Amino acid sequence: MRNSTWRSIRRCSMRYAARSGCMQDWKRRRTPERNPVLRRLLRKRWISPKEPFWMLVREVKRITDRKEKILLEDGSSFVLYISEVRRFGIRPQEDLPQESVREIYDEILKKRSRLRCMNLLKTQDRTVSQLRGRLRLDGYPEETVAQALEYVASWHYTDDLRYAQNYIRQMAGRKSRKQIEYDLLGKGVERETIRAALLEAEDLNEDSQAQAILSHARRRGYDPERSSRDECIKLIRYLLTKGFGMDEIRAAMPGIMDRAHNLD
Repeated sequence: MRNSTWRSIRRCSMRYAARSGCMQDWKRRRTPERNPVLRRLLRKRWISPKEPFWMLVREVKRITDRKEKILLEDGSSFVLYISEVRRFGIRPQEDLPQESVREIYDEILKKRSRLRCMNLLKTQDRTVSQLRGRLRLDGYPEETVAQALEYVASWHYTDDLRYAQNYIRQMAGRKSRKQIEYDLLGKGVERETIRAALLEAEDLNEDSQAQAILSHARRRGYDPERSSRDECIKLIRYLLTKGFGMDEIRAAMPGIMDRAHNLD
């Protein structure tokens, strides 16, 4: 049903409410049980009784020069271009037909969220959690976010195990095993997925951990022959905060423990 038809229905309903002295109860008269206009439309099968007939627009907020955020009475919200807001006739404190809401979700936001996911994945590989966060940040509703993530997953564009394996491969000689695990958890990868990726990681071994420790030590200005006792202690504490174990530190720099304890 076209928006002009819905506006005519709304005007008829409001005129009936005004004549019957029930204008203050307008919100309660948006059901067939309370609104004779809707009852007649249902009998003629012009509208469907399965869904609410319209949603009240609580607020229309300008967020950029080209986009506006629409907040509905049920707490849901979405972002549209200003031209689309005008096309659907969306105004604050006015009713938006449920048919228009479904058209916005199915025809506009669904396609747009999929394209947004694809564009995000073009630049770099991302986890499902990262994509979900970006889509929410862009103002997409949860229903549309779930559909977009399901779509890209069906084409194997997102794979948290693959992401974890690639991240481990890149960071093997730069970070500790624990730090890599913490980073992946922060990116939204499940702990079981991280453990599976770590078990399969061939690059994350004793040599790579020793290389990472020596890299940190060089950046901190460590010199095996000239560093003082305090400098050695500070370096050991720093490496421990980065997730390296004492055995790994001792294996990578055999003399640092002796210098930390014996030098004055």
